[in-house]
Amino acid sequence: MTPEFDIQKLVQQCQNGDQEAFGQIYEHYVDSIYRYVYFKVDQSDAEDLTETGFVKAWEKIHQYRLQEQANFSSWVFRIAHNVVVDHYRMNHSIEALVDDYQDHRTEHNPLYRANESLNAEVLKEAISQ
Repeated sequence: MTPEFDIQKLVQQCQNGDQEAFGQIYEHYVDSIYRYVYFKVDQSDAEDLTETGFVKAWEKIHQYRLQEQANFSSWVFRIAHNVVVDHYRMNHSIEALVDDYQDHRTEHNPLYRANESLNAEVLKEAISQ
């Protein structure tokens, strides 16, 4: 974070209608929000959903309370998360949402590990015969 980036001051300016201050907030967070959204949805939707999240943040910035909420970035990421959830509610089944959160290519995936285990058992059985 750059020293001249004062989130409290920028949020207060935004709450008073300063679009330039919101532009600074946007520039500061856009890359990290985009990366978050990018890995949750089809890549063709990531840019649109990122922009939707920032529009919602601008529309709701007056609801943000600096004294009550500890971290502005958490607030912005929560909005991005909600945009992703809304996207899946409108366009996909819950199974698609669950599938997108799973990485079928890694050994950390339970389906991958179960298949590997079954394949190993079948192989052991074949070798023993």
